[in-house]
Amino acid sequence: MDLAALRRAEGGDRAMGKKLHRPSRTEESPGTGFSGLSIIGALAYLVLALGLAGLLYASVIKGVVGALALLGLWRGRRAWAEPGARPPSAGPGPQELGPGWRAVFTCLLAGAAIALVPFVLMPEIFWDAMVYHLGIPRLYLLEHRMLPTPANLYSGNVLTVQMLFTAALALEGPVTAKLLNAAVGLAHVQFFASWALRWRAPGAGLLGAAVLAAGVLIALHPPPWPEDFWAVACGRKSESDFLSLGRTTLYPGPPQAGVRFINETAAPEAKVLLVGDPRGLYLERPFYATGQFDVEILERLCNCSGGPEEVRARLKGCGVAYILVNHAELQRLHQGLRFTLEGAAVFEAFWRACTEKVFDEPAYPDHWVAVFRLLDAGQRPDPKKVEPIFGPFRRP
Repeated sequence: MDLAALRRAEGGDRAMGKKLHRPSRTEESPGTGFSGLSIIGALAYLVLALGLAGLLYASVIKGVVGALALLGLWRGRRAWAEPGARPPSAGPGPQELGPGWRAVFTCLLAGAAIALVPFVLMPEIFWDAMVYHLGIPRLYLLEHRMLPTPANLYSGNVLTVQMLFTAALALEGPVTAKLLNAAVGLAHVQFFASWALRWRAPGAGLLGAAVLAAGVLIALHPPPWPEDFWAVACGRKSESDFLSLGRTTLYPGPPQAGVRFINETAAPEAKVLLVGDPRGLYLERPFYATGQFDVEILERLCNCSGGPEEVRARLKGCGVAYILVNHAELQRLHQGLRFTLEGAAVFEAFWRACTEKVFDEPAYPDHWVAVFRLLDAGQRPDPKKVEPIFGPFRRP
């Protein structure tokens, strides 16, 4: 809010018989009050620029974050050093909460903050985050650039917060991105509190902050598993083992077994085609994934190609070396693979002649993850490793 807008608001407030706090010297200096927000915004746009320039490397992003952090500390020191940087208190207003309600909402806010700790510190398993909130920034980092992902419905708009998540993933990983998300929540709490204080109703700010925190907890229901969280936090269980355990509603059919195999064995330049499961957050190789409401890339290729060799050539031209199939998710989402009559014939011929299974984790009937290697032109598959895409778990 600039000085002119603040004065207009104060004039309207006087007309209602109330009086706002007098703006501090910091607030009268345009831009100083929002120095932190402006630096965060600058970081988002700088990450966007790096992505467009093909410079999304962890070392470059760390340098940018470090420079902006020093700038923020310098500007913050100047702002707090100015006299009158803190607005004087106007005392309680007519909408102040009583001490009983203040205690209730304070306890609710504190309880919500404590309950959110496992959500923030445990490995990320939420579908939305793994597919696009963090999954797409992860792909940008793996490719060192921004690139179109037309098979992911949710990636059509590049959002400022996704650029911040990209920086957080480059600094450490998903937990840092979740801490950033938590910091945004704290900023909202501060906004409610400061806005209510300015309107001489600090109790309303406490109420707004408590309602916001409670809403977040409801949105994140059901809660994570405390025993698993503490096992990971204490080092008794690895992150990979945690990610390998499925949860019926929150984290069904985990692809982690196949992801781990690819991370440990695939060449650095190898790319992966995900079939049935777009959760690519923990892959350490670039990947192609299809969102839940989009047509699978493999379906589109086979339906539009003239034969199996054309499908192979197009995949190889994109750098694909492995195909990760999550049979459990294909069944759970009732997607299957839908081909035209011609496309089905192309697919069957392609799968028999151009792929061979190199890994699977069978757990009939719901958790079957397999990895297939895409053979080079002229290579013949090992007959012992040729297996239909649904393997022995295909249901009638």
